[in-house]
Amino acid sequence: MINSLKFLPLVILIFCISPAYNQELLPDDKNALLVILVVDYDEVPIEKAEIHVSGSNCGISVNLLTNAMGLCEILVPAGQRYIIDVGQVSQADIVHIPDEPEFIMDLKMIINRQFAVMSVAENINITIAGATGVPVSEKFEILSLTDQQVHIAQTDADGNAKILLPPGQDYQVNFEDAKNFMRFSVPYEPDHFLNIDIEYDGSGKGNMYPTLDKILVGFHYYDLDSTDVADEKIKIQGLDRGTEFEVTTDETGWAWILIPRGDRYHFSTEMLRVFQRMSVPATEELEERIIEINFVSSLEYRKRLAQLEEQKELFSFLDSLKLTRVNAAATRVHDMRNRTRGLLPEKRFEVINKMADRDRKKIDNDFTYFIKEHQEVNAVFHRFMNEWKDKVIVIDVTCSMDPYTDQVLSWMAMQLSENQRCQFIFFNDGDGKSQKEKITGATGGFHYSGSTDIDSVLSTLYYAESFGCSGDAPENDLEALLYSLRYMNNNSELILVADNTSAVRDIELLKQLKVPVRVILCGFDAMIHPEYLEIAYHTDGSIHTIEEDIMDLRATVDKDELIRIHNIIYHYRYGRFVPAVR
Repeated sequence: MINSLKFLPLVILIFCISPAYNQELLPDDKNALLVILVVDYDEVPIEKAEIHVSGSNCGISVNLLTNAMGLCEILVPAGQRYIIDVGQVSQADIVHIPDEPEFIMDLKMIINRQFAVMSVAENINITIAGATGVPVSEKFEILSLTDQQVHIAQTDADGNAKILLPPGQDYQVNFEDAKNFMRFSVPYEPDHFLNIDIEYDGSGKGNMYPTLDKILVGFHYYDLDSTDVADEKIKIQGLDRGTEFEVTTDETGWAWILIPRGDRYHFSTEMLRVFQRMSVPATEELEERIIEINFVSSLEYRKRLAQLEEQKELFSFLDSLKLTRVNAAATRVHDMRNRTRGLLPEKRFEVINKMADRDRKKIDNDFTYFIKEHQEVNAVFHRFMNEWKDKVIVIDVTCSMDPYTDQVLSWMAMQLSENQRCQFIFFNDGDGKSQKEKITGATGGFHYSGSTDIDSVLSTLYYAESFGCSGDAPENDLEALLYSLRYMNNNSELILVADNTSAVRDIELLKQLKVPVRVILCGFDAMIHPEYLEIAYHTDGSIHTIEEDIMDLRATVDKDELIRIHNIIYHYRYGRFVPAVR
């Protein structure tokens, strides 16, 4: 009775349990009798077919030859699993013999006669040469993917290595510096000889190579003057598997890394947020990709931003001098350095109205008055008073912005433009939260007023300012802008009154903002903070200084990848602006 029939490319196995062929060995309570018959496709028995029986759990490893009838037999421990190799066919069958007394198993194997014995001649020639064609002498391993056997090969001075490998198997070539470098198959064909050429420059030379499961990525970092950037850390984040890698450029500006296939990756540096994305499919091929980064180093970028910090410190010093003089003389209440923070709303109302009355008279006689008096916000509002009728004004009310908040309020009090509507979102970076409590996108600290009554607006502002100064320089501008969208209509202008000397803490939220933003820069002294340029560019908005309005920022940058503002050139790369050295 035939229990199963197994077909292989060159071997057909017939498994049965029946009386053995002319048995000389007898099974007992512990040992089973395994009888193997080997025939060709014409059912003619094959004499001297080479059989290898192995059982890893019981330590059996026996070589057998078939007799003139094509038979061989062996007693093996019952209740075990055995691997049977026939000639050049590895793992021709795997059988499990039950733990039964006096058990007999008969196997009939049909095989190509030429594969019934092991070949004695090499059937594979591998030639290894470098990219320039120079032969490479290299010791390497060939792993059988069928039975996991490892075969060692060594090329000679001419780069050649001959080796005998069992046919009908898939193999993997592993070099010391490149595991899983290539794969090949040895077919079931009589007297088949396979030539394989491999391009490989050799191991142990500091070279890196792509493999079938990893892609080789090279980064070349050079600055805007084409000078190589050393010691720049590049971070790689795998989005699907959650993997993270990091590599550092050398003195030539280059860095190399192997990253696994079958993932999507983001690349970033300290100052470049996700400057490139890459999808690497899970295909089996050797692949190398080069990524060029043309940007200033993170160290140089920090130095340029430090100029803004120096500017802020200078403003703070000048502010203290101004405030001292104001307190002593109590004159020129419209001076932009006369801070009103801490005044009760009714007292502040008097100060604001006095500023508005004086400014209204002055601007009627001199349209450059606000520029001469260094009132950045009112200078911009005055230029656009006929265009920006419906304003949603988002204003930072942390301590550094006190004089500019007063300008906004005085503009409202002057009522220079008819039918104007102002809505205010005062934001203070978290209502007094500590820095560790400030979560991107959930920091809060927004206080809205849509009233036309300045007393009501002042009350809202007073409450917003009552939480004190935010405690750190970066502010949550983007969260505030996104919050303000609920108060807009189709005719509204979204205006950000921004502290040019402070960074934007939540700039990564910019991609969520789809409405043009008019950015009015406060504390501007020649250099614009790059993050406010980014807000205007990505929303197709505009940048406004006390004297200049850049309305075509995106069009100009898209054309030339740079823009000149107040005699400073800003280069645009990877979604970021970088100012040239002053």
